[in-house]
Amino acid sequence: MFTPRRPTTSGKGASPSSDPRRPEQPRPSTTPNVSGWVASVSRENKDFARFAEYFQTQLEHAVRSSEHQGDPNGFRTSVCFELLDMVGQQFNRYDGLLRTIVRECENSVYVDPQHNHQHHRGARVPLKASDYFVRQPFFAELHVQQGAKQAVDDDIAALDDRHQFMMEQLAIKENVLDRTSQRWARTILLQAFRTWNRVTQAKHKVRMSMQKAMARWKKRHSTILLRAWRQAVVSEKQIAARRRLSALTDNAGDCKESQLRLEGSIMQLRDDIASLKGSIETQTTTQERLHHTFAALKEEIWHSQERQLQSLCNEWGRLCLTLVDAELTYLSYMLATVNLSDYCEPTMMLRPREDKLELLRAPEDVIVLRWASCMFHRHLVYNDVRLGTKAKAAPMTSKSSPASAAAAAAASSDAEFSRVQNFTSDLKGMYVLGSILRVIHRTQPLDQHSNVNSNNDDMVKEWTTDKVLHYLRVLRCPDYLVQHLELHLDNPSADIMYCVLSYLCCEFTCMVPAACPWQEALQSLQDAKTAWDSVRKGWSELETPFDVTKLDHFQPDTTHVSVVAMAKEALQNAVQMVQYACAARAANMQLWTCVQKRVHLKAIDTMLHRARMGLPFQMTNRREARERAMYTKVDMVKLARILDMDVAGEMPKLETLFSDQYEDVQRIFKYYAASDVGDACSMSLDEFHRFLKDCKLVTKSLGLAYVKKIFNEINQVEDKSVQCDIDDDDDDEENEVELEFGPTEFVEAIVCVADKRLGSHKGLSLSQRVKKCLVEYILANACRSSTDAFRHQMNAIECKAVFQTYQTKLEQIYRRYAAQSSSLNGQGFVALLEVAWNGVRLVHGRAHGGGCQARAEKNPARKRRRA
Repeated sequence: MFTPRRPTTSGKGASPSSDPRRPEQPRPSTTPNVSGWVASVSRENKDFARFAEYFQTQLEHAVRSSEHQGDPNGFRTSVCFELLDMVGQQFNRYDGLLRTIVRECENSVYVDPQHNHQHHRGARVPLKASDYFVRQPFFAELHVQQGAKQAVDDDIAALDDRHQFMMEQLAIKENVLDRTSQRWARTILLQAFRTWNRVTQAKHKVRMSMQKAMARWKKRHSTILLRAWRQAVVSEKQIAARRRLSALTDNAGDCKESQLRLEGSIMQLRDDIASLKGSIETQTTTQERLHHTFAALKEEIWHSQERQLQSLCNEWGRLCLTLVDAELTYLSYMLATVNLSDYCEPTMMLRPREDKLELLRAPEDVIVLRWASCMFHRHLVYNDVRLGTKAKAAPMTSKSSPASAAAAAAASSDAEFSRVQNFTSDLKGMYVLGSILRVIHRTQPLDQHSNVNSNNDDMVKEWTTDKVLHYLRVLRCPDYLVQHLELHLDNPSADIMYCVLSYLCCEFTCMVPAACPWQEALQSLQDAKTAWDSVRKGWSELETPFDVTKLDHFQPDTTHVSVVAMAKEALQNAVQMVQYACAARAANMQLWTCVQKRVHLKAIDTMLHRARMGLPFQMTNRREARERAMYTKVDMVKLARILDMDVAGEMPKLETLFSDQYEDVQRIFKYYAASDVGDACSMSLDEFHRFLKDCKLVTKSLGLAYVKKIFNEINQVEDKSVQCDIDDDDDDEENEVELEFGPTEFVEAIVCVADKRLGSHKGLSLSQRVKKCLVEYILANACRSSTDAFRHQMNAIECKAVFQTYQTKLEQIYRRYAAQSSSLNGQGFVALLEVAWNGVRLVHGRAHGGGCQARAEKNPARKRRRA
C-alpha cells in the first residue's frame, strides 16, 4: 500500500543570513526563509492532494469490491477505519483527535470493546487491516440474531399448530369415549335390571315352596311328638309301679333279716355279761397285789440317795441351756458385726464363670469401668421399672432348658458390663456421671445440705450440669476434680473422669446385693433357736420326786430324747452355716479392700503424672481394644484341631496380619452380617456363603458342604451338658440351635478357607496363604454393592407393603425435619439420623449391648463364649 511522505516544514539551516554572528546585510523584499516556507507549503499541498486522491481511490475500490456483501458490510467498515488510522499517522498534530474519534467509532460499531481497549493501550503501535477484519460489527451480529429469531419464531408457530391439532383430536376422542361409556352404562344397567327381576321371581317361587314344605313338616313333626309323648307317659307309669312293688318286697325281706340279727345279738350280750363278771373278780385280786408292791417301793425310796441325784440333774440342765443361749448369742453377734447397708459385694462386678481373683488380675481402669457400667445399668433398669416399660420375664416352662436360662443370664451380664468401655465417648458428656450420682443418691442417706429432693428426682429425665457439680461437692469430691469438670463440661479429660469415678467407686460403692448373702445362716440360726425353745418349754425341774402327797395329777418331764437330738443337730448346723457365711463375707471384704486400695493408688498416680508432666494421663480405650481383639485374636487350639497342623509359630504373624487389615476386616464383616434378615451382630451360614461367592473363593473342592463343615466345627458346643440338652430337644422348635459367626469365628473361618483354597501352594506358609487370600480375593472383591439388586429389593411387594403401612408416619417425620423448606437438606437429615440412632441405642442397650440377645437365647453355647 502507498504511504506518502510527510513534507518538511521546519526550515532550519535554509539561509546563512540567519546566523547572528555574521554582519547584517540589507534585507531584500523576499527573504530566503519566506521563500523556503512558501516552497514547503506548496510541496505539502501537492503531497496532501496526492494522499487524498489515494485515499479516495482505495475507498472507491473497497466499495466496488464489497457490493456483493450488502450494505453495510464488514469489509468496507474495516477499510474506513484503516484509512482513518493512516490519516492520523500522516497528520501528527491531529493524531490524538483522530485516535479518540476512531476509538469511539470502534466502540459503537464492533461487538468486542475489550479488543478495542487492548489496541488503544499501545497507541503508538500502528493497526493493520487484518486487525479490523477479524472483528465482528454490530450489524453482522444483528443479522445473525435476526436469522436465529426467525427460525425460533417458525418453530414456535409449528409447535402451536401441532398443539392445536392434538387438542382437537383429544376433544374428539373424549367425546367418543363419553358417548361409548354412556351407551355401555345404559346397556349394563338394563341387563342388570333384567337379571335382578329374574332372580327376584325365582327367589319368590323358592320361598313359597319352602313355606309350604315347612308347614307340612311341622304338622308331621307335631303328630310324631304327640304319639311319642303318650308312649313315654304310659311307660313311665308302668315303671314307677314296678319299682314300688319291688321296694315293698325288699323291705319285707330286710325286716325278717333284722329280726334274726337282733335275736343273735341278745344271745351274745348274755355271754359277754357272764365273762365280765369273771374278769372283775380277777382285777380285784390284781389291785390288792399292786397295793402291797407300792408300799414296798415307797419304803425302799425313802432310804435311797434320790434327792442328791435330782439336784445334780437340775443343775446340769440349767448349765446346758445357759451354754446353748451363750452359743446362740455369740452366733447372732457374729452375723450382726457387719451391717448389710455397709457391706460391699465385689462379686457383683464379675461375669458368670469368672473367679474372684479376676478382680485382682484386672487393671484398675477396667474395674472402674465395670463399676460404672453396673451403676448405669441399675439406673436404666430403675427407669424401666418405674415407667412400666420393661417387659415382665416369662417363667421357665417345662419346654425351656437350663441352658437357655444360663445363656439369657450371660447375655444380661454382658449387656450390664459393656455399657461403659472408655472414659470419653461412652460417658456421653455428663449423662452417665449424672446417672451414677442418681443411683448413689437413691442408695445413700440424704444429706440435709444436698438440696436434692428424691421425689422430684424421679420426675426429672436428666440432671443438669449444675446439679451434678453440686452433688459432687456434697459427696466431698476433691475440689480440683470438680473445678476441672466445671471448666471442661463439653469435653472433660479421660484421666479426670477416671479419678472422679474411682473416688465414687471407693467411697460410695453401692454394691449391696438385693438379697442378704448370709440370709441362710440367719435362717439356720433362727431354726436352732426355735428348736431349743421347744426343748426349754418341755423341760421342768424336779423338787421332791415320788412324793406320795403329790402323786395326784402328777406330770413327769415331757421332753423326748429325739427332740433334744434334733435341737443339737440344728445348733451344729447353725454353727457351721454362720462360720461359713462369716468367712465368705470376710474374704469378700478383704478382696474389696485390696481392689479399693489399687484403684485409689492408680488415681493418685494419675494425678501425680498430670502434676509432674503437665499433660493428661492417656487412658486406654477398652471398647476399641476389645473390638480390635475380636478381629485380630484367634483360638490356636481350635485352629490346630481343625487344620490338623501346628499353628503355634504362625499365630504372631496371623495376629500382625489381621491387625494391619483390621479396618477392612471389620467393615467386611459388618457389611455381610447386616446384608440379610436377622441379627446384624453375627453372620449366618447363608451370609458367609454369599461372602465367599462375592470374593470368588468358591470352587469344586471348596463347596457348600465344606463351608457347612467349617461352620459347624468353628461353632462347636464346648459344654457337654448344654450339648446334651440341645440333643435331647432337637425336635423342639424353641430349643433349635441356630449357629452363627461372631467376629472371632469369622476371622478363624477366613484362615480355614485360605488354607483350603490355596492348599496347592506348597511353598507358602499359613500366614502367607492368609495374606494372599486377603489381598487378592477378599479385599479386591468383597463389599461390591449392586444398584440393580437394591432397586429390585426396593420394588419387592414386602418392601412396598412396609412403606404403605407407615406412609403417614414417614410423611409426618419428613415434614417435621423439612419444615424450613420444601426439601430435606443435609443438616436436617443428620438431625434425623441422630435422633434415630439415640432411640436404637436406648432400646438395644436395655436388651443387650450389641442387640444380639434374641439369637443368643437360641444358641446358648455361642453366647457363653462371647460373654
